[in-house]
Amino acid sequence: MKKRTPKRILSALAVFMLLSALVTSCSKDPVAPNEEHNHDDPAKVALLFIKGHYHGTQLHAHDTATVAVRMDGRFIDPNTNALLDKAPVITLEQGSDIYQLQVKFYASDGDLLNGEFLEEAAIHQFFFLPSVSGVLNYVYKDDRVGFTGDFSVLQTGKELSLTASLRHGINKTVQREWNDVKYNTYGSEDFKTVLQLKTVAAGEHDHD
Repeated sequence: MKKRTPKRILSALAVFMLLSALVTSCSKDPVAPNEEHNHDDPAKVALLFIKGHYHGTQLHAHDTATVAVRMDGRFIDPNTNALLDKAPVITLEQGSDIYQLQVKFYASDGDLLNGEFLEEAAIHQFFFLPSVSGVLNYVYKDDRVGFTGDFSVLQTGKELSLTASLRHGINKTVQREWNDVKYNTYGSEDFKTVLQLKTVAAGEHDHD
């Protein structure tokens, strides 16, 4: 039997490696050029407290205070995205007006992602836990999801924190209150932040 020369062995090895590379490259899944966003990849959340009153079902807004937070929990300037040293304080007045809270999730490119959550409204719900009870009331305006809802002030002269937690995969056939203290036992958490609030009488201004 004729022995293979080292040259023939190297040539055969080169052909084998080339074929292996071709097979591997053909078996890889193509990279999606425009992968759709989903509710697992927001970069920023804006929480808008819109002061106003209703004409029928239409909200007549007076002014808006916005809190913005990154997904790592750091508060940022809603316009520049610059990091803030601490959570801003939102002042809420007691009176005939309400404060509609609108929560907006954004991707890193600025796309609004709320639709991804609302498509699964049956398994998502925001809960809002004030650190002091009896100060605020809240009403869901979007089938108990909490991306839109109205706060009203019941007591003035209070400083409190408000935990906002979006839960995923919960059983909404059981109706749970907006301030359910067992909120963190339902489903899993998509998002959580702690806001700082102050309640004042109508017409008062914050001079701090």
